[in-house]
Amino acid sequence: MTVPAHTWSIRRRVKRLNPNLIVWETSDISRIKQIGWLQLQTLALDQERAPWHTLYPEVKIQNNKADLGVKYDYTYKGKGMRIAGFKNDTVTAKRLGAKEGDILIALERDSIHSPMAPMFYTTKKKAGDPTELTVLREGTAVVLKGNFNQGYPYALLKHQHKTAKIEAEIRGKEVYVRTSRIGTYEIDRRQTPVKIKRKVKNLTDKP
Repeated sequence: MTVPAHTWSIRRRVKRLNPNLIVWETSDISRIKQIGWLQLQTLALDQERAPWHTLYPEVKIQNNKADLGVKYDYTYKGKGMRIAGFKNDTVTAKRLGAKEGDILIALERDSIHSPMAPMFYTTKKKAGDPTELTVLREGTAVVLKGNFNQGYPYALLKHQHKTAKIEAEIRGKEVYVRTSRIGTYEIDRRQTPVKIKRKVKNLTDKP
């Protein structure tokens, strides 16, 4: 049975703690069109969200990782590691005075003996910690001292796409559904945990 939908919105989120309840939020059904006994056929992302369809909270996380921000020339075979460039103009190493073409030979007391050395060094540090780089520049050792850049918050999940949402629940031998930005959907009665005999009802009318 195909039922036209009401309305809905972000990326795919499926909640199935209970086989009788499916909460599904998605922005794309090109890969997954069916979860359990619920099949989505079309979305209506140009519609407005239903009043009950609230966006998930934008969770922010503090990035406190220490990062030199250096791009290395891995074709270089000499002592240390040659700096090929920087991730951007404000990274720690460039701010402290490192230049493209410098040979990084030490991080504090740690000599650079392998390409993994900078990574091992930064795992022991965090944003804002003091640091010291020794580079070889035109044959002369130059010591650069300062602190790693401060940490910054970033959004764990961003609301990049409109999403559609559907909530479907089996109660007794009845199915209750409410939708937001859903075009059409279908209840696969062969997959339901109990035999459904009646028509689909609006979830907002559930007793």
